[in-house]
Amino acid sequence: MGRQVVTQELIDWADRIFVMDEKYDCHLTKLKSMFNTAGKKIDVLCILDIYDRGDLALVQLLKLRLAEFGILVT
Repeated sequence: MGRQVVTQELIDWADRIFVMDEKYDCHLTKLKSMFNTAGKKIDVLCILDIYDRGDLALVQLLKLRLAEFGILVT
């Protein structure tokens, strides 16, 4: 799985945006400072950026956090 670079085009396309963390990594603040996010629904998952991509613990945590927002991932 390759990386997806955030662009204004992706921001414009998205119905809803999730960021991993705000408290320690300021992901929401950085996103808002770099892109026009006006009118976009942005949620913070409160997941620290300490996991490797594909880490099973991360996958489980993502499923749990997304379920809290009503998104079920199988």
